[in-house]
Amino acid sequence: MQNKHIKADNFTYSSLIKGVVSKEQRKEFGIITKLFDKIKVSDKPDEILYNCMIDSCVATHHFELAYSYFKEMKSHATIKPDLITYNTLIKGCALNLDSETGLQLIDDIKSRSDLHMNAITYNTLIDLFVRVNNLDQAYSLLEDMSYSGHLKPDSFTYSTLMKGIKKNVKRLPKERTVEQCFGYVQDLITRKVEIDDVLFNCLIDVCIHYKDMDRAIDAYNRMVQEKI
Repeated sequence: MQNKHIKADNFTYSSLIKGVVSKEQRKEFGIITKLFDKIKVSDKPDEILYNCMIDSCVATHHFELAYSYFKEMKSHATIKPDLITYNTLIKGCALNLDSETGLQLIDDIKSRSDLHMNAITYNTLIDLFVRVNNLDQAYSLLEDMSYSGHLKPDSFTYSTLMKGIKKNVKRLPKERTVEQCFGYVQDLITRKVEIDDVLFNCLIDVCIHYKDMDRAIDAYNRMVQEKI
């Protein structure tokens, strides 16, 4: 491009950054960080480019670097983090088991009148708190999501919660918890939300962890009934 006097733009740079990570060339991650540093000096990176860079950091587990780019965005004169930025950082928190930063990001989003958490935000946060085994916080997020007025739990939401329940069978009452999980599935069926085999496998897994084979078979039969 340079030989033909064609100037690269932010779309070109974004594609290059995505290309390195999508091909899992993680040993070459330093190349794109140097490229990004060069872009910041000679060009004007936008939200999309910063988000691509943060996503690349998260994908390669460079969490501190991702957060440093986030801070740059917050202090920038013309750009600021958007919901994609926050969702990507929360995904990083889940991978890094960093619930403290996750809570800070929630507060940050809520402090801005121009941002509202979407289904991806809630689902990623629930995944974070299930991973760190804070089921109470995960339930709280489910309640917030359910009463938000414009969002409802989906198959991923309930599958993730059931994974958390499976970790806590010793402290959660058997009958009520198993019925609660069946209720999650029924909620999706009633609302005609798409359900998948992951959801039913999680339900069966919960029943097996509670040593309730009758209910596990019920879950399997319901799975067949729904043609999953």
